[in-house]
Amino acid sequence: MNQTLSLNGDWKLLHSDGERGRAEYALAETIQPERYLAAQVPGSVHLDLMRAGLIDDPALGLNSLKARWVEECIWAYRREFDFTAPAAPTAVWLVLECLDLNAKIYLNGQQVGQHNNAFVPCRLEVSRFLRTGKNWITVIIESGIIGAGDKLSTGVGSKDAYHFGQNLHKQHWLRKPAYQFGWDWTARLGNVGISGDVTLEWSEETALRLDTLVPLVQVHEDLQTATVTVRARVENSGSTLQKVQLQAAIPELDWTADTAFEVEPGCHILEVVRDITGFALWWPTGAGEAILYSLAAHVLVDEVRLDYAPKRIGFRHVRVNQDPHPDGGNYCIVEVNHRRIFLKGANSIPADMILARVEDSRYRALIDRAVEANFNFLRVWGGGVYESDLFYDLCDEAGILVWQDCAFACKKYPLNDEALYLNAREEVRYHIKRLAHHPSLVVWCGNNEMEWGNWDWGFDKGVIYPDHAFFHLVIPRLMQEEDPTRYYQPSSPFSPGGASPNLDDRGDQHNWTVSLEHSDYRKYRDVECRLVNEGGYLGPTSLPTMRACFAPGQTPEIGDFAWYHHDNSVDSWHPESLPNQGFLAHMGKDIRSLDLETYVYEGGLLHGEALATFSDNFRRRQYDSAAACFWMFNDCWPATRSWTIMDYGLRRTPAFWAVKRAFNPVRLVVTHEQNQFHVYGVNDGNHPVRGELSYGYCILAGGFSEVIHTSAELPPNTSTRLASFDDRGDPTAMREVVAYAQLKDAGTENLISGNRYLGPKLCELELVSTEVTVEVANGRATFSAPVFVLGVCIDLDGEQALADNFFDLYPEQPYSMPWIGSAPPKVIAKMNP
Repeated sequence: MNQTLSLNGDWKLLHSDGERGRAEYALAETIQPERYLAAQVPGSVHLDLMRAGLIDDPALGLNSLKARWVEECIWAYRREFDFTAPAAPTAVWLVLECLDLNAKIYLNGQQVGQHNNAFVPCRLEVSRFLRTGKNWITVIIESGIIGAGDKLSTGVGSKDAYHFGQNLHKQHWLRKPAYQFGWDWTARLGNVGISGDVTLEWSEETALRLDTLVPLVQVHEDLQTATVTVRARVENSGSTLQKVQLQAAIPELDWTADTAFEVEPGCHILEVVRDITGFALWWPTGAGEAILYSLAAHVLVDEVRLDYAPKRIGFRHVRVNQDPHPDGGNYCIVEVNHRRIFLKGANSIPADMILARVEDSRYRALIDRAVEANFNFLRVWGGGVYESDLFYDLCDEAGILVWQDCAFACKKYPLNDEALYLNAREEVRYHIKRLAHHPSLVVWCGNNEMEWGNWDWGFDKGVIYPDHAFFHLVIPRLMQEEDPTRYYQPSSPFSPGGASPNLDDRGDQHNWTVSLEHSDYRKYRDVECRLVNEGGYLGPTSLPTMRACFAPGQTPEIGDFAWYHHDNSVDSWHPESLPNQGFLAHMGKDIRSLDLETYVYEGGLLHGEALATFSDNFRRRQYDSAAACFWMFNDCWPATRSWTIMDYGLRRTPAFWAVKRAFNPVRLVVTHEQNQFHVYGVNDGNHPVRGELSYGYCILAGGFSEVIHTSAELPPNTSTRLASFDDRGDPTAMREVVAYAQLKDAGTENLISGNRYLGPKLCELELVSTEVTVEVANGRATFSAPVFVLGVCIDLDGEQALADNFFDLYPEQPYSMPWIGSAPPKVIAKMNP
C-alpha cells in the first residue's frame, strides 16, 4: 500500500537581496524565527508578501511596478515535520509538483537535489536523508533571472533598444511561462515560489512504485472498432526481479485486460494492447454528445494491489485534412469522426499573472463562458502554460476541442545547449504523456510563431537557428514514442512543404494586418485563410474591471499613467497610437475626451463589430476556411484595452455578445462583392434548417425598401449562398440605409438569425434620434423603436448571463429576450442620439 505525507500548509519564508539576508541560514537545525515571514505551500512569494502587508495585489493599479523587486531576490522556504521510517527498508520519494524556478532542495541541512523547470514536477529519492522524528526541509529558490544572469542575450530583439527586457531577464533560457516577463497584454511579474503540492511517498509492503498511466485510444476508419493501449510505468526500487500483473478495465463497456510481467530493478513500461467495440463516439459540441468512459488500472505484486488514479477517455477519430485545394494550396480542416468541424473559438492564455492563485472555480467559469459564447475550440498558446488537469477535463466534458502549443513562443531558444535541450525534451515528453488520454486534445504544436520568425528575422543574414531541429526532429520523435495518435505540426503559423509559414492558402494563419498595421476592421471581409487561429482587435474590458486598473480613490482618466500601464503595448508600436487613431476614425471621437463609461460602451461596440466581422468572413467561406479563432479569450490581469471577451474579473467584456451571436450555430452573413449584396446561411448543425428569408434595405430613419420574402433551406454543416441583390451604386447612400437579412421560423415567426452589412464607418451612419420602449411580460423583455437603433446596451458590468446585449433594433420590429423579474431592463446606452 502506498503511503503519503503531505507537507502542504504552513511554512516559513526567508528573504535575501544579496546584501541583507542569508538563505543558507534556513539550512540550520535551529533558526531565528523573527527573521522569517509566514508562508503557504502551495503558493508563491507574492501571495505571502501580500498576506504580510508588504506588497499590494500586483494586478491592481501600479502595484506590479512596486513589486518588481520580488523576482530579483533569493528566497528560502523552510518547514519542520515529523516522520516515522517504514518498518522495512524502502524508497521514499519527495515530490514537489511545481517549483518556479531555480531551486535547491535540502533535507536536514543536506542537499538532496535541484530543479529548474516550472512545467514539470521534481521527484527525488530521499530515504537516506530522513530521520525518525523531527526533520526539516529547506527549498532555496529564485525566479530564474539570477541563474541566467551570465547567459547570452541571444533571442528576438536582444539588440533592439525597445526590447531590452530580454537582456535583463534572459527568459529564453528559463523553462517557465514566457508571459511572466511581459507581453503586449500583460505586465512583467516573474513568479517565484513553491507553487504545487509537496508530498513524501513510500510503500510499506512492496518495492514497486507506480509512476504514470497513459491510455492511448485509436479509433479505426470504420468508427466501429478501436485499439486501446494501456501503458503503465512502474519503478522497481528493490534489488530483485518482481512478478506483477497489470489489470485494466473500462467498466461501462465490459472491457478488461490482464497481462503478467516480470519487472527487473529500475523503471519499466508495462503495456497492454487490446481492440474494443461497442463504444459510443465522443463528439465536439454542436456535432454530437461528448461521451466519456472511465479507464481503471492497477498492478498486483505479491498479493498487494496498487491502484492508479482512474482516467476518463473518449473514442473519436481525428484527421487534419490537408488535401490539395482546387484553387491552389491545401485545405486545412479538422475532421472528427469523418465529419468536418468548423473551429469557433479563441486563444487561451494563463488565467492569472500569479499562477498559484488560479482556483478550480476560475477554470470552471472560463469554460462555462466559452460554452456560453458558442465556442467549440480553444488554442492553448505557447507563451503560457500546459494547463491544469481540470482545464482539459472540463474541455472533455464540454466538447471543446483543444490545440496545445508546447511552451515556446516568439524567441530563439538556445536549444543547442545540452542542459537546456535535455530539460526541454523531458518537459515535452512529460506533457505528451500527461495529456494523452484527453479526447478534447486534437492538435499538438511545437511553438508559437517561431517558424514565422525564423523565416522573417534574418534568413539572409547568416543567423543560426539553434532550436529548429527541436521542433522538426525531436518533438516528432517524442510524439511517435509517447503518443502517435495525434496530429503534430512544428509551429504556428505553419505552411506544409517548406513554404513561407504564414501563407493564406495552406496550413494555419496568424492574420495581424488589421490591428498591427491599420485599424480598419472592415478589411477582414476580404481575407481568405484556410485556418486562422490568430487575429484580433482591441477594445475595453468591463466597467468594474476597467476601474481596477486605477488606484483606489483615484479619479480614472483615459491616457494617464495607470491607464497606460494597463493598456496594451500596441499603443506604443507606432509614432501615434494606432488604437487611438482607429477609434477616432471609426467613432469620430478622441478617446482621451471620453469618460470611462462612454469609452467602455463605444469602444466595446467597435470591438464587437470587429470580432463579428472577423468571424462572419471566415464562417461564410466554410470550408475553404475552416476556423474563426481570434486573439484572445481571457486576461491574466485587469486591462484598460484588451483583445478579450472574458476579462480578468471573469466578466464578459462588451464584445462578448457580438461574438456569441457571430458563433451561433445558425448565422446569416451579408457580404458586398462586385456591386451586389449576397446573403449566406451558415448552419453548423447536423440537420437542415428551414425558414422564411427576408432581405433588402432597412432605412435608418424608419421603414424598409426593396424587401424580398422567400423560403430558404440551410443544409447541414456548410455555408450556402441564399440570395443576392444589387447595391445602390453610390457608397454614400449606405449612410442612410443598411443591407440586412432575417431568417424566421415559418410557423412561429420567431427570429432564427439576422444580420446586416455596415459599409460606412460607424460615425458616418446617419442614425436618427429616438427612444427605446421596453416592456416586461411573461418572463420576457421586449424592446421596440420606430427607427433603426444600433447597439442597444443594457449592461456594462458583464456579470449577468444575459440572453443578449449590444443588439440592434429594426423599425417597428419588437425584439424580445428572456428576462427574470418584473422590472424592465434599462437601456443605458445606444449609438443613436
